[in-house]
Amino acid sequence: MSQGLLFGTAGTPLSSKSPSTYAGIERAYGLELDCMEVEFVQGVRMNKGMASSIGELAQAKGIRLTAHAPYFINLNAQEPEKRLASRERLFHTVHICSLFGGEGVVFHPAFYLNQPPDRVYERVKEELQAVTNQLRAQGTGVWLRAEVMGRETQFGTLDEVLRLSAEI
Repeated sequence: MSQGLLFGTAGTPLSSKSPSTYAGIERAYGLELDCMEVEFVQGVRMNKGMASSIGELAQAKGIRLTAHAPYFINLNAQEPEKRLASRERLFHTVHICSLFGGEGVVFHPAFYLNQPPDRVYERVKEELQAVTNQLRAQGTGVWLRAEVMGRETQFGTLDEVLRLSAEI
């Protein structure tokens, strides 16, 4: 496996025989790519057995895997139950990702919801600290990777993501 810069796709390559993760890994291998992001953006729809099987195929083909968590995450939601549901989505994604040998989970952290960025930063940091503390205690070895966002309504400027990474 390559230890330097890796090249891969976000999701199953468009030229795959089917949109399945299995076909995506096979196609990434055929294209001589190094990695592939398993997209769970509409929800994690993979059971433990499938995750293990996918991990075996990826390892056999030398394709390193990551995952993208569902879009339905907002660590700045006003309702505590929505923040809890967001944390649970992260935990579930990390769990399945760890079963297929994935190295990291990319996620969209939050929305500003017309609040000051410094206030949102503190709430996201608090929520993310709770998530990472639990993941560290479980020892999954899967990294959480907050995505840099491009929309003004979404939390995740480069400075915010770098600061969160340094502090957590």
